[in-house]
Order: sequence, then structure tokens, then C-alpha cells
Amino acid sequence: MNKSIRPDDTRPPELPTIPGASDVPDVTLPDIDTLSFLATQPRFHPHNDREALRAALALWREAKHQLDRERQIIVARHQNYFAPLQRIKTPKQWPGSFADFLRLVVQGKDEGEQLNRFRRFWLSLIRADKAMRAGQQTPSEGSPTDEESSQIAKVISDLKDAPLPRFVWEDYALRFDRWWPVEKLKAKRRAGNARVAKARDKKKSAKAA
Repeated sequence: MNKSIRPDDTRPPELPTIPGASDVPDVTLPDIDTLSFLATQPRFHPHNDREALRAALALWREAKHQLDRERQIIVARHQNYFAPLQRIKTPKQWPGSFADFLRLVVQGKDEGEQLNRFRRFWLSLIRADKAMRAGQQTPSEGSPTDEESSQIAKVISDLKDAPLPRFVWEDYALRFDRWWPVEKLKAKRRAGNARVAKARDKKKSAKAA
């Protein structure tokens, strides 16, 4: 065999300890002896040694690519679902209650602030659903309509009257975990815009005087 062709010793990236990732084997490109052995297999039907080596190396790289992709999918699934769950607070026992959810997940200085925050959160879900059904990329903004307020009140009433099983808790908590950082940024922008508008009005009043 012609040993002038040497594959790159490309190793898969190290991954954090993630359930399922260890089930996908690490794959490194073969040394030249292994590659030469593969190239002699009848499946390649080589015309010459160099073509056989290239065919064997291509097969190995394809297998490595597929396994690396599978590992990436597992990591992405962990980062998008399981990792956030580790941050989420849960009740001491299941099922939990809506009061527990407000206290542990929504949080706030008191129940009034928690409920107000939850109303804004549920309003975002309602409007995201409406936007998706209408084929719109951006949900509407502003205060809730009477219909939306009624929907939110009904949801809160139902949640207060029923226990929250774990799968419901985790679903709502993950949605809230994604929504709350974005909402805080929006609130910060609104406050900044309000200060700018107030300063502008103050200047106009001073000039008018």
C-alpha cells in the first residue's frame, strides 16, 4: 500500500457530562494501518491503492460526521430543555399548587406583584398563539383587550382550583424562563423611553414659559 496519504487526526470536541451523550461513541480518524486494512475490503473494488485509500477515508469521515451530528443533537436537546429545568425551582412534593408556582418560579415581592407578572406572561402566550395562527412574526403589544383579560382571569381561576402536576409545572416554568429575561429588557427600554419623553416635555414647557 502507498503510505503517502495520511488522514488528519481529527478528534471530536469534548462535551460536558450530558445524559445520552456518552452513548454516542467517540470517533477519531484511523491510523494508516487501519485505513490500509479498510481499503483492501472487496466493497471498494479499487483500481489502485490511492483510490482505495481515499474511498475508505471518505467512508470513515462520513461515519464520523453522522456520529458527531448525533452528539450535537443530544447536546442541543440538553441545552434547550434539560439544562433550564435544573435552574427551575420546584415544590417539596408533587403535585404543586399555583401559589407555589407564583412563589418559586414567577417570584416577586408579594402575591400582587407575582400575579401581575403572571398576567403579563400569559398575555404573551395568548398573543404569540394569535400571531402564529395569523402568520405574523411579531405578536401585538400594549395593554390587554377585554377578551384577553377575561381569558387570563379564567386561566388563573382554573389554576387556583387545581393542583399542578409536574409535567404542567415544568412546561409553564420553561416558558416563563424564556419569557422573563426578554420581558425585563423590554421593561427597561420602556422606562428609558419614558424618561426621555419626560425630559423632552420638560424642555418644551421651559421654552414655552
